[in-house]
Amino acid sequence: MGKRVARFHPPDAGRDCCVGIDPAWKHLRRYQDFFSQLIRSGIEQGLLKPVDPDHIGRMALSLGIGILLQSLLDPTYTEWGGVLLDSIRLMLE
Repeated sequence: MGKRVARFHPPDAGRDCCVGIDPAWKHLRRYQDFFSQLIRSGIEQGLLKPVDPDHIGRMALSLGIGILLQSLLDPTYTEWGGVLLDSIRLMLE
């Protein structure tokens, strides 16, 4: 049997939660942190209302992955870029 890799990440896990975790999670965490920082900057500049930037970062990552998966499974169903932009607008309202 190969080495088992933990896949559960408690909601209060800190930045070091990725130690010993599947490498794919590390990449996803970088994107989540990127989105969180964008939200944080928007709040600081007064462009966005005060929200939990880490929560919104997780939502943005989940939204992006979900739309990416749908677009791969059914690329001609709709214009997925527009769906993503509309979803982000709704999320930030």
